[in-house]
Amino acid sequence: MRARVEDDQLVLCLIGTGRVGKESIHRFDTHPSILHRSSIDPPSILHRSSIDPPSIHPSINKSSKIQFSASSRRKMAAMSDYERRRLENIKKNQSLLSSLAIESIAPSRKNKRPVSSAPVTPASKRRRQSAPETAVPPKRHATRASVRLSGIGLVELKAENEVANQQEPEIKINQAQRHLDRKLIVENWRAKDPLNSSELTTGLIKCVSSCISPQSSKTIKQEELNLENDKEVDQLRLDLANMRLRSLNRVCPNRIYSMAFHPDPQKSLLFIGEKLGGVAIWDALNSNIKTEDDDKHFSSSVTKQPAEEKNEAEEDDELEYLEGQSYFIQAHARFSAVSAIQPHPNHSHLIYTSSYDCSIRELNFETQQSTEVIDVDSLCPSVEALISAFEFANEGREIWCSDIAGGLSHRDLRQPKSTSRRWAIAKKKIGCVSLGPNSNGRLAVTAGLNREMRLWDLAALSGLPTDSDLSLVESRACLLNYPHRLACSSAYFNHTGDKILSTSYDDTLRVWELDSITKDGWLSSPSINTEFKPKYQARHDNQTGRWVSVMKARWCPNPRLPSHFTVGNMTQKLDIYTPKGELLTQFKHHALTAVPAVTAQHPNSTTNQIAGGTAGGKVYLWT
Repeated sequence: MRARVEDDQLVLCLIGTGRVGKESIHRFDTHPSILHRSSIDPPSILHRSSIDPPSIHPSINKSSKIQFSASSRRKMAAMSDYERRRLENIKKNQSLLSSLAIESIAPSRKNKRPVSSAPVTPASKRRRQSAPETAVPPKRHATRASVRLSGIGLVELKAENEVANQQEPEIKINQAQRHLDRKLIVENWRAKDPLNSSELTTGLIKCVSSCISPQSSKTIKQEELNLENDKEVDQLRLDLANMRLRSLNRVCPNRIYSMAFHPDPQKSLLFIGEKLGGVAIWDALNSNIKTEDDDKHFSSSVTKQPAEEKNEAEEDDELEYLEGQSYFIQAHARFSAVSAIQPHPNHSHLIYTSSYDCSIRELNFETQQSTEVIDVDSLCPSVEALISAFEFANEGREIWCSDIAGGLSHRDLRQPKSTSRRWAIAKKKIGCVSLGPNSNGRLAVTAGLNREMRLWDLAALSGLPTDSDLSLVESRACLLNYPHRLACSSAYFNHTGDKILSTSYDDTLRVWELDSITKDGWLSSPSINTEFKPKYQARHDNQTGRWVSVMKARWCPNPRLPSHFTVGNMTQKLDIYTPKGELLTQFKHHALTAVPAVTAQHPNSTTNQIAGGTAGGKVYLWT
């Protein structure tokens, strides 16, 4: 659309709107009462290129022309005031059309607009690109839009909220009852199991009661134990190469958080803690139940030549692996993960478990009772201190436990539960605690979210009031610390107390070597500024994410075997390392379809037994 003034008239030329697609011309008088009335918004007439001309005025069509009589023209010529106003209106209309990005009004048809060398831009695009100076600038938004505002994931969120609302009554009931003692009852979470609850409970009690009590280990000289020369490492490598997947089973319905072997050397009995407060008991080598025919194939657990793999595959086709017999009990309040699990050092019928319900329980398989031994809620009522780990001390007479609120708690099991104490030793979560053997219960190592691994003098800590300030606790009881680049997931002493192994989210496994002289020096004159660096390191992917349990490298607790440690692998394997950070082997199998993030080893077996647990509730046993 183009506009110009000609003979006191405003001429609008609409291109391509006629019947034959030619130029259509419409004329309007420039009388102020017609065009420049303040009550009429000019853009409503001139700013729409798609407007149909007859809609502007009912008496105007494509061939019409507004004209005045001779008397009217004489009157208009004689009115100088009117003429002046008309000229002013023409100027105002010109400025208005210029502001609307319409072609400028020319004084006559002879004056032509200069041709521009730039390509012509459609009027509609020009109007969008150039806005009036007084226009309000558009509101700017962040490039990364909010997921909540964009509506992404609302369906999933609604489903989660519905599930949470359905579980809320049960959660409240469990919270009210989570510190009560209860009877051990086996639950039948598999619909296909024909046995009822009472029969399963009887089978479980019989299975655990038949275990042999572990004998107290006598002191062995270090040179007689865990020799780490090349010959010992080569023999360990050969033994690991001969190990096969012997048993697997889905023992619990949810993700596995913790796992431990029973110390009976004649059994492969595992206790598994899961996400919702349940504990599974798995007699892995019970030969009563076997897998289906399609699960008979084995693959080598180490890297070999193609010819060796083919020969072993032919041998493995003739083998079977077992399912064993499993039981499941609701040891803690539902919806509270079992963070750690350990058998009592001296009593085979006692199993201890810690949970995110802020408690540690004793499971007695002789009396079939579950008894609470530590209640952190009563020690720290202002904060929900979920227990992350625990360790026995003084041959099972005492317990130390860490929590996610930065606390370390202690109880002498010979004293009432009310005598338990708790100290605040960090501002952030403590995810692991391990006590050093052969230190008379004085040395402990912790790993936490503050990215530090710290060494503590428990005797000095016990002498402080429980309400001591954090700075006082650190100055009196903290011996050493080592900062990691990211959060430290775990730190453990080995069974001889001369090594420490840490796992961190900086994708590094670190090993420290300690000697008795060094440890005695720390205890006699603690100095937090003492240089304390690892001797060996190994790169390892520890980025487990949301759906896999946290990686925690664990020492082999069996004194009959050379020193080594196990850790899960994000490529659905199980890794075994030497204390120097050298990879010995990787266990893998076609049936292992998830990450075995939780690992455990038998402490007293004559042969090496290694287990791995996954987020799907499956446990795999290699022997």
